[in-house]
Amino acid sequence: MPPTLVGIFVALAGWRAAQPEALPARTAEPAAKFPVRVELVKGELEAHVYLAEVPSQSGPVPCWVYVSQGLWVHKQKELVFALRRDPGEKPESFPHAPLDFFSTVLQLAKQGRLVEAGDYIGFGGTGFLARGFNGLAYAAPQWLPEGMKPAPNLLAAILLTQDEVEAVKEFGCTRVMTLLARSQRWFPAPVWSDRRRSSVLSMNEMQQSILLKVMRVRTSGVRLHSEANRIRLRVESQAAVRLLELLEQLPEGGAAAVLTQIDPIANAAFDWEPGQRQIEAITGPGSAASRIAGSFLLFLPGLETNGGEALEDGYAMRLTQPAWKKIREALRAKAPVTIDGDGKNLGLTLEWIEQGWETYAPAAGAAQREPTGPLETKQITLLAPQEEIGERIQVKDLAAFVRSVETTMREYFGSLPRGPAFELAVQCTILPGRKAEYKILTRPQPEREILAGAHALLIKLPAPEIKGGRVPFQIEFAVWAGGAAQPLPVP
Repeated sequence: MPPTLVGIFVALAGWRAAQPEALPARTAEPAAKFPVRVELVKGELEAHVYLAEVPSQSGPVPCWVYVSQGLWVHKQKELVFALRRDPGEKPESFPHAPLDFFSTVLQLAKQGRLVEAGDYIGFGGTGFLARGFNGLAYAAPQWLPEGMKPAPNLLAAILLTQDEVEAVKEFGCTRVMTLLARSQRWFPAPVWSDRRRSSVLSMNEMQQSILLKVMRVRTSGVRLHSEANRIRLRVESQAAVRLLELLEQLPEGGAAAVLTQIDPIANAAFDWEPGQRQIEAITGPGSAASRIAGSFLLFLPGLETNGGEALEDGYAMRLTQPAWKKIREALRAKAPVTIDGDGKNLGLTLEWIEQGWETYAPAAGAAQREPTGPLETKQITLLAPQEEIGERIQVKDLAAFVRSVETTMREYFGSLPRGPAFELAVQCTILPGRKAEYKILTRPQPEREILAGAHALLIKLPAPEIKGGRVPFQIEFAVWAGGAAQPLPVP
């Protein structure tokens, strides 16, 4: 299913909280009038409950969609919780447990206990909303009800069974999220919670996983996918110290699996359950599965050759001792490093994500399109913290402007005779007063007249209105190529 525009601008440390206590009575607008507004904490927190139908390959799924309003003041992303409505349940009879939970999250946010995509919460007692459901996981939202505006500060909550909560503790959130996404046929994360569904895994069966036989390392800010015969491990700079600290506890000759998040620039993700005989992946509509995310990277140091391969729903990387040393030195220096494979298996690159910056593949956009024609969009990078961008420009306006830059470049290079392949990065800074500045980077350098023509068209584009500061971003293209290109450096 195509996600909304929020997918363009939207990591594994879990925490637990007690079952929320009953809260004082709330006030609500007439139940027949959706969305229903519910005041949870006077002057601080409210929720809106939408009545919606989520499109799916099996037909529309009737849901209540709960959305918080008031958490963001405390730097906690607002929560979206879509709950499947059972046959016979009246629209006005929506359960209040999610509303109580929003109030609990507010109290935790005031204490500085914030959650992000990849985190989870476990509940005690017999269950949350239904017997056997004892937790929630968090993910970037993949769908929003009609009438609700996309925003960069939204976080979806997904209901988990007890076995799924235990699996998140042991294996990280990505393994569970991909199995749930497979069950709903919706990449890369599930959309709605169903109180009547069965668990997507059994912890008894999961004892077969290779992960239970090795040391497991988890820290937020670590992402993983493969592209063009290479495993790309992408690490946020603030995660380096913790990751290195954990990896250096590995005894000589030991193996360690780094548990990773779903990489937002991936257009496919491995999924795995015990007994599965071959590697499988879920994808978005029309995806070529050219960037496949994994839930872990298993380091196998001290071997005779270097080389990686898919394993379960992740990757395993064999390393010589010198290569293993290079990786740890790169983590210590926060420097990139490349380890070539042995010719038969995948190589490895360690890349860095600057704190507050993020990169998104165009597959996360509204059309989820794959490359066609003379120019392929490789990735889109926001060059400022997402929260700042969200305060300066409407998401839909920025998305529309990014598309206009893409379209302009596609039409321009489509009008030229085909030449040698090269990589192109358009750096754009939107300025107040509906102005924009452009800088073009290339590798290798094409004829100057080609770049001058592209720049002349870009400066004619009408820029959107912004407030409070600049909005910088970069779009990377492969021109007349058809093959996969490595990312251009972001200054």
